[in-house]
Amino acid sequence: MKIKIFKDTFLFNLISITIVAFIIELLFRALTPDFELFDISTFRILISTFTITFLVTFLSSLIKYRWIRNTVNSIYLILYSVYAWLQVSFLNYLGVYMSFNTSSQFGAVKDYIGDFIDSIRLDYYIIFIPIVLFIIIYFVFVRKNKYERLELSKKHFL
Repeated sequence: MKIKIFKDTFLFNLISITIVAFIIELLFRALTPDFELFDISTFRILISTFTITFLVTFLSSLIKYRWIRNTVNSIYLILYSVYAWLQVSFLNYLGVYMSFNTSSQFGAVKDYIGDFIDSIRLDYYIIFIPIVLFIIIYFVFVRKNKYERLELSKKHFL
């Protein structure tokens, strides 16, 4: 059985989506009080971002139609941005990160949704700048490229 990967887009998607997701993470960390850029946790964030992005990019590269592939990658980054934005907003409002342990606090946010929205600072929206720039570049400049197919066997993949 042969697995079809699109040679040009896979590597480009992997690198570009990893960079955008990592920038979103760095912006998220910059908006939190305990921000340190040169820390071991920054390296761990890069590794985890690369791992998740590799999985999403690989699965989307198996899709035959380019517009679906691009849409899947864009939706991943949009959800990633929204999650980071919600995390920093939740941290600002309640003082803790959103998690399964704090899911009981969702009622407090739901009951005081107006206060929650008012507590969101304008600088939190910079988390969305990388995704907007990425989508503009992705759909305006990249979609015109030709793609070559590369056939990989299971042996090469493993």
